Amino acid sequence: MINSWIDGLTAGLALIMVIGAQSAFVLKQALMADRGFLAATVSFCCDVFLLTIGIAGFGAFVAQSVILKKYASIAGAVFLFGYAARSIYLIFYPKTQDISGGQPKTSSWLVVALAALGFSLINPHAWLDMVVLMGGISNQYVQDQRLWFYLGAVAASALWLYGLAFGAKFLEPLFRHPATWRILNGIIAALLTNIAFGLIEPYMLGV
Repeated sequence: MINSWIDGLTAGLALIMVIGAQSAFVLKQALMADRGFLAATVSFCCDVFLLTIGIAGFGAFVAQSVILKKYASIAGAVFLFGYAARSIYLIFYPKTQDISGGQPKTSSWLVVALAALGFSLINPHAWLDMVVLMGGISNQYVQDQRLWFYLGAVAASALWLYGLAFGAKFLEPLFRHPATWRILNGIIAALLTNIAFGLIEPYMLGV
């Protein structure tokens, strides 16, 4: 029982503890004091949803659906390119909350929630990791052990996302400088662009 939970925790952390699109979004919202807890909560709920359907067996269907994978990849790439362009814009025209000094301007909860949904669900990498890979790993466990594996994976998501949201305050002194925000936005833009190209590359080559 405890071994299955630990397996789920470690497998989940191995997949989640990568600064991907979702993690970068949660981290940036937390650094800007712009509804970081909401971003983490929506992202966590999405992870729980994806883990649930993956471990319930939906992962096999996703893995075999070529058409679903293609259009999901294209939609995800468009979304990521859009946010990459926004990050590039902020390198040259930083918003006031990006260069600490005054009271940060908070985005509406709906804008942050929808963005978190996009980074979590319109993202084929998330479906691959949470639904296909975690679902496939869980198949080696019998019913009770699979439940504990699932709970361990859920715990991994909570630890990572809320760790980003609440741990960002320790980086706040570093982000009081405009140059630091420009570097972060540059890294995020490069990261999202790389992920987006990776999603559409097979279809650009006609594979």
